[in-house]
Amino acid sequence: ADVLLGFVVPRTAAAVGSLMDAAAGDEATQRSGMCSLGQLASHGGVAWQGVATGAVGRILRAMTTHQRSAEAQAVGLWALGRLAERVEAPSA
Repeated sequence: ADVLLGFVVPRTAAAVGSLMDAAAGDEATQRSGMCSLGQLASHGGVAWQGVATGAVGRILRAMTTHQRSAEAQAVGLWALGRLAERVEAPSA
């Protein structure tokens, strides 16, 4: 299962990220992308180690771009919380 998640999660996160990059001005796309990234975070651990930074950056960019939208802010905070809660930080 870990091997499969290690294959699927990074590719799905990259596809979601590409969509978010292509439609940075579209609030609905950004909200949907943030939701998808937050839901993918439930599959934390090793599968996220290579893509967590990019996901956080995209979420923060979406929140900055749509800072007047309470819905976008709420979804962004939720997604960041999921990432912080579920993704294992690298050990020193």
